[in-house]
Amino acid sequence: MASLGISIDMYVRGSGRTLDVDADKLIPEFIDRFKGQVFRPHQWLALDYHGQLLKFTIMQATAMRLSPDQEVSDKLGFVAKETEIEFHNGESGTVRVSSSKPIQRQIFAPDFNFEDLG
Repeated sequence: MASLGISIDMYVRGSGRTLDVDADKLIPEFIDRFKGQVFRPHQWLALDYHGQLLKFTIMQATAMRLSPDQEVSDKLGFVAKETEIEFHNGESGTVRVSSSKPIQRQIFAPDFNFEDLG
């Protein structure tokens, strides 16, 4: 994978407390733990993070282009040490993700087709 966008939420909701997660520390741990693992959008997994069970949902996945004429799939791919990972707060708001990296905003959706413009 070239990049993964992942939302983080508490696996068990209703505890009423919030958890601060440092993405800069979690990214290398995530890559080390899941290197070689195949992921696809909308897939989720549970992970114990410092005694808290968290739910990670793959929101966006972009495959790495290995050659100029290769088709790139956004359907699935595997995590490599070069994979860029961006963690986001989950829907419940019980997990707050902080990072020293600036947030990258996508201008176009991954499935946007420029040929449709004409």
